[in-house]
Amino acid sequence: MIKKFIKSKLIKRDKYRSSRGGDARRLDMFCVQCQAFVLTYQKDGHGSLLRLYFDRILAPTALLNLEKQTDLTGKPLTCLQCGAILAMPYIYEKEQRPAFRIIQATIIKRLKK
Repeated sequence: MIKKFIKSKLIKRDKYRSSRGGDARRLDMFCVQCQAFVLTYQKDGHGSLLRLYFDRILAPTALLNLEKQTDLTGKPLTCLQCGAILAMPYIYEKEQRPAFRIIQATIIKRLKK
């Protein structure tokens, strides 16, 4: 298994990435209201970003390992600076994976180089 090393974070290569075409990119997410950094995310495949899978969140450390928590329907994803609600947790039924459902027009995405 080949892993790509990018600034101390590994791009995850697993069945989910390969089922989406094998390509991946890292995105920085920012709050629309206050422009504060929220998280870094690995987006697999092409298409719109509708949900944030817990296991694809790469930073900050406070959001890592969310999938290992017992209460996956807990708190929504909020901006730490202004408190705006950005996404709601749920279980994506097609794959039985915990994820955040993004609330439309609350997050700015920028490709991380």
